[in-house]
Amino acid sequence: MKASYLRNAVLQLAVQGKLVPQNPDDEPAIKLLTKIRNQKEQLIKEGKVRKGKALPTITDDEKPFEIPDSWEMVRIGEIINLIGGYAFKSTYFSDEGIRVLRISDFDEKLLKVDNMKKYPYSKKLEQYRVQENDIVIAMTGGTVGKTLKIKSLEYNDIYLNQRVGRIRSLLPNKEHINYLFNIISSQYIKTYIKGNVNSTNDNISNELILNTIVPLPPLAEQQRINSKIEEILPKIDEYEKLEQELSLLEGSFSDNLKKSILQYAVQGKLVQQDSNDVPASVLLGKIKAEKEQLIKEGKIKKEKEKALPDITDDEKPFELPKGWEWVRLGGIIKEKPRNGYSPKAVEKVTKVKNLTLTATTSGKFKPDCFKYIDETISDESYLWLEPGDILIQRSNSLDYVGTSCIYTGQPKTYIYPDLMMKIQLFECIQLQYIQFVLSSSTVREYYRSSASGTSESMPKINQSIVNNTLVPLPPIAEQQRIVDKVEKLMSLCDMLNFG
Repeated sequence: MKASYLRNAVLQLAVQGKLVPQNPDDEPAIKLLTKIRNQKEQLIKEGKVRKGKALPTITDDEKPFEIPDSWEMVRIGEIINLIGGYAFKSTYFSDEGIRVLRISDFDEKLLKVDNMKKYPYSKKLEQYRVQENDIVIAMTGGTVGKTLKIKSLEYNDIYLNQRVGRIRSLLPNKEHINYLFNIISSQYIKTYIKGNVNSTNDNISNELILNTIVPLPPLAEQQRINSKIEEILPKIDEYEKLEQELSLLEGSFSDNLKKSILQYAVQGKLVQQDSNDVPASVLLGKIKAEKEQLIKEGKIKKEKEKALPDITDDEKPFELPKGWEWVRLGGIIKEKPRNGYSPKAVEKVTKVKNLTLTATTSGKFKPDCFKYIDETISDESYLWLEPGDILIQRSNSLDYVGTSCIYTGQPKTYIYPDLMMKIQLFECIQLQYIQFVLSSSTVREYYRSSASGTSESMPKINQSIVNNTLVPLPPIAEQQRIVDKVEKLMSLCDMLNFG
C-alpha cells in the first residue's frame, strides 16, 4: 500500500472515532461545544470576530458517517473563525514592507518565505496578519483546498493575500488546534472540498467551508487522537522515503535495462545469427546501386564533398558477428544531413507548424510540440517532413545533444527547426533498427564527446559528425529480428517500470 493511502486511512479512522478507544470518563463533546460557543460570544462582544449569519442545523441525512455517543457533529463554522485575504495591488509590490502570503507561497509542508512579495504597511491590514497555530487554505486554482498549519513564524509580518483563507480556532487550546488541523487534512474534508469546487473558476467560498460538517470528540480524546497520529505519521513518512527510493531504483533499473538491451542489439548479441541470411555487404552494394540510380534520375544530387573516410580498426568500438559490416551513417542515407529553419514564431494560427526540440527529446515524436510561423514554405521544400524521416538534435544540453526520433506524423504537416538535422534512409534498410543504433550507448557517447561548446551555450554537433557516425549493419533479415526482439523487451521494461 502506498504511503499516501496509509496516511489518509489513519486520518480517516481518527475522524470516525476508530483510531483510539473512547473513555466513558471523558467530558462529552457537547460540553466542549458549549464552551466554544461561549468563547465565540465573548470574542464577538470584544469586536475580535464578526457574528456572521446563523449556520443551519445538521440533519440526519447530512451526517457523513456514524460517530461515538460522546462525540458531536458540528458545522466547522461553529468552532473556527474564518477570513479571506486582502486584495493587494500587485503594482505596489516592492522590496520593502510587510510580506504577502499568496497561494504559491505555501504547500502542505512549509511556508516559502523567501519567495514572498512585499507591500507597504497599513494599519487596516492588521486583521489579515498570520499568527502561529493559524491554518491557511488555498481557496482557488489547481491546488484549491491545500492547507498548512503555521507551527512557527520566522517573521511576524506575514499577511493574507486574496483567495488565501485563514482558519483560526475559537478555542485557544493546543490539542484542539492540532485535532482541528488533522480533521482538515483528512481525505473526508479534501474530498468534500474537491467535490464542491466552483467548476467555472476552481473557487471555494467562505460559506462552503463554514458549512462543512466535522466530528467533534471530547477534548481528552482529541489529545489521545493527536498523540496516536504523532506516533504513526513519522513511521509512514519513513515508509514513504523508502517507497520513493524504491521507485527511483525501479525507474533507473528499467532505464539501464533498456540501454543494455539496445547495446546488446547493436553488438549482435540479442538474437541468433542465421547463416542463410544475405550478408550486409550485399545490402551495401544494393544501396550503392540505388543511390547511383537516384542521382542519374535527378532525384538526389551528387555530393560535392570528399568521400567518407575508410573505417580504421582503431575506430571500431567492438567486434561484429560474421555477416555484419561497419558503415558510416553517411553511406546509408540518401543525402547529407540538412539543418532546419527557425524564423520567429507567431501567436496566431498559420499554415506552417515548426517543431520545437521537445517534439523529439523523448525519442518518440510528439505532434503537439510546435510553434506557428508566418511564412510561406514551398511544397517542394526539403523542410517539410515525411513519415520515416529521422530527426537528430544538433544542439541541446550535453545529455540530449544528438537525440534522434523517427517522424511519424502526416506528410507535409510540419517543418523542423534549425536545432535539428534531417536524414532519410534507403528503403532497403530497417528504419527502426537505425533508430536503435542512434539511441545506443555507443552512439550517444560519440555525440556527447564530439559536441563543441559549453553546457551553458548548448553543445552542438555538426553534419560531418553525424555523417561519420559508425553504424554496425547486420543482414536485413537480422535487422528485422532485432527490431522485433527489442520492441518485445522494451514493452516488458515498461511494464516493470509501471508496476
